[in-house]
Amino acid sequence: MIPKVQVSKRLRDDIASLREIDESKLWSVLHKFKSLPNDLVTPEKIIKLITEFGDLKPEQSEKLFGVAASIWNLISQQGYKLKDAFSDVFDAVSIQWSDEQKEKWRGIEPILTEFFSLDVIRIATSAVELALENANILRASRILTDVRPVFSVDGKIIQAAVVTNSLRLIYTSIDGPHTLCLNLDMEDLKKLKTQCERALTKSETTKVLMSDVAKISTLVTGENSVEGD
Repeated sequence: MIPKVQVSKRLRDDIASLREIDESKLWSVLHKFKSLPNDLVTPEKIIKLITEFGDLKPEQSEKLFGVAASIWNLISQQGYKLKDAFSDVFDAVSIQWSDEQKEKWRGIEPILTEFFSLDVIRIATSAVELALENANILRASRILTDVRPVFSVDGKIIQAAVVTNSLRLIYTSIDGPHTLCLNLDMEDLKKLKTQCERALTKSETTKVLMSDVAKISTLVTGENSVEGD
């Protein structure tokens, strides 16, 4: 049978690791999450709560949330219903599983389906998807300052020096990692600083407006917490 969906090796491995989690621990996670309000919670917070509620290792919690994010991404991209997405992903990853391994998965699949269907999980995974829905994702940035000497004609004397600044951006796109370097003069640095400070202010203003006035839980991408944490 040809699987209906293509599944990455990482997702295969993550799902296989979930299969080995004790069923009672997953029930504990589900039961305690069902009592949480349907507010936006950061992925970091959700992973921490999964670890606490289920007495799991942090890496297990990360994989559990990662699988949830992958399932909801599949749903949003291909119009699946949650149950159908689970079924097709299971067909794709279980081709080489033993009967015993398949039976283990069937034991926890109803728990995972209900857990992934919780609004607090759906909202968090959707927020992550929206935050990263861009062709280019910045991974790191750095401003390098250099001193470049100006030599005499014979090269024996340094007669002057020039200070230069370069902005190095490391980002990933659909075809992999990239590096971009841009020369900046003093005016560029001042303008960049002003724009960064303005962006921080606008983000905080918008968050306060959405959270305090509109009463909508709001996540600023890159933050480790949201209002109410």
